Amino acid sequence: MRRHLLARRGALVLIALAGCRPETSPSRAPADLAGYVMDVREGFGLSGAQLGPGFDGSGASGVRQFRIRVSNARTAVPGTIAYIGVDGITQVVRAGSPVGGASLSELQGAFVRVWFRRIPRNVNPVQTVAMARLVSVDSTPDARALASLTAADSALIGRILLAEDRRDSTDAALAEGARHAEEQVELIARRARLRIRDAHAAPRDSMAPLPAPPTWAEPSWKAAYRALIAPTASCDAIRDAVRGPAAWPVRLRAADLVTPVCKADDALATSLRGWVDALPAEAASHARGQVSWHAAAHGLVALARMRPADARPRVIALAVHRQWQVRTYVARAAGVLADTATLRRLVRDSNANVQEAAIDALAKVSGHGDDTLFVTALAGSGAPAVRAAAVALKGSPRADVATIANAAFERWAAHANASERDVRVALLAAAGQPASDDRPPPPIHELPPRAIALALGADVRLRVRLAASAGGGTFVVRLRGDAAPMMAARVLALARAHYYDGTDWHRVEHDFVIQGGGPASNEYVGARSFLRDELSTVPHLRGTVGMSTRGHDTGDGQWFVNLKDNRRLDRDYTVFAEVVEGMDVVDDILEGDGIATIEEVDPVVRQ
Repeated sequence: MRRHLLARRGALVLIALAGCRPETSPSRAPADLAGYVMDVREGFGLSGAQLGPGFDGSGASGVRQFRIRVSNARTAVPGTIAYIGVDGITQVVRAGSPVGGASLSELQGAFVRVWFRRIPRNVNPVQTVAMARLVSVDSTPDARALASLTAADSALIGRILLAEDRRDSTDAALAEGARHAEEQVELIARRARLRIRDAHAAPRDSMAPLPAPPTWAEPSWKAAYRALIAPTASCDAIRDAVRGPAAWPVRLRAADLVTPVCKADDALATSLRGWVDALPAEAASHARGQVSWHAAAHGLVALARMRPADARPRVIALAVHRQWQVRTYVARAAGVLADTATLRRLVRDSNANVQEAAIDALAKVSGHGDDTLFVTALAGSGAPAVRAAAVALKGSPRADVATIANAAFERWAAHANASERDVRVALLAAAGQPASDDRPPPPIHELPPRAIALALGADVRLRVRLAASAGGGTFVVRLRGDAAPMMAARVLALARAHYYDGTDWHRVEHDFVIQGGGPASNEYVGARSFLRDELSTVPHLRGTVGMSTRGHDTGDGQWFVNLKDNRRLDRDYTVFAEVVEGMDVVDDILEGDGIATIEEVDPVVRQ
């Protein structure tokens, strides 16, 4: 399957054709609308009756009639959408031009629903151009401007995107693009120069304004959530929230605010004990709006702060629970209790995320008294545990730590995974070496599929399907290729490779963001090659999707979805997508909820 940019006098078409090569592109374009219609009639063998009574193919009104009749009958021109290509239609639909009594999106929907998966092999390029011209009539000025772009223009845009990705201000494509007659090409080049010159793209007011993200109402429980503020929340307010009937995000938030000040509140203690003691042996699933392991985990840590005597036996009992997230919270509770025996046991846990929590807590309790355990942990394969052990060993009195940490660094450098940078830097610090000694793999600068189409505004959407164990549900995001074409295209490529399938949302802060999509349920492992920043004028508003980073140009492939307006993130984090359906599903996501699949979905057909 090949995709070619075919531009002929006003029609920008991305054609999805089997076996169609550039040299087979038509050498002519019909001279007028009647000619276009004749090409279609002759090419497809259509009679005037099939086109509809009173239609003679002359003039714009005739074309409107033709399009509306096709939309209604859905059988007049078999295979039309296949000949034009979904992306080509999408370019026109994105312009939002009305057509008589029907909209372009309605026309697209009719075509896609009937013919999207019926792509014939015997394609006549003249038919393609003729049909493309028909569906691009009456387009907006922006669409008509795009229509004048040629294949050479498309190649130039690709060179500009690659120059920006390399941060190469000397590439001749930038100057060529800046002089281009078409405004969109000129804007892409000007934006690239700005982002190359300034890591934070500070003077963004010089960039072209982009469409604002959709606006999403907040869930009804968000006000109650925000009313619980540390450290001013009273024990009465905490107790009332914990006992319900508030939504679970509010109840869990209240438990997290429990302090020793509330130790005399028997009703609160009873509720927290009830949460912990109700935890089943199998706690991997929950219905939407409910919890599984979450209440017991948060309740245990709250009990450790409030009633240590109640928490101690429960910490010991749950240290062997089969759900690794429960054991992570056990480590946190054991840290509050200074339960070194439990912490030492959990440092040897089979899950690296549990190990990390235990090492962090044990280092705070015993200092360098457990360096032997931490040195052993350096030999592990889990990024969070090795990083935590390296941090704990910094300044160790043991003479062999530097040698052991250096050897571990060499092993991790050999992984050639850019996103494991935090592990490597922590190992260097434990060895007494500067972070500048890190040896990340060289960046890969390749133009990902669909990058040019995305840069030109192609409407590309991804559907996120949550795991059944998380209550199911889906939401849809639209990639913002108009703002971050390379990042959007690379995320699309990861989704197509099923990279995100089976991952989860490991970080959930209900009044900030959810984050996930990493292969190990933590923030220390991600895509092997960093994704470069593409900062723009699209703000971090509720429902926008940003890229997780560890500094400039260190995108690791993990998503975060803004649950509220987070304008403070505008300076450093790239918005590459926005939620367009299912924000209520996003609001219900809890820590650890699984991602079954992330897959591309047609902008019209989303069943």
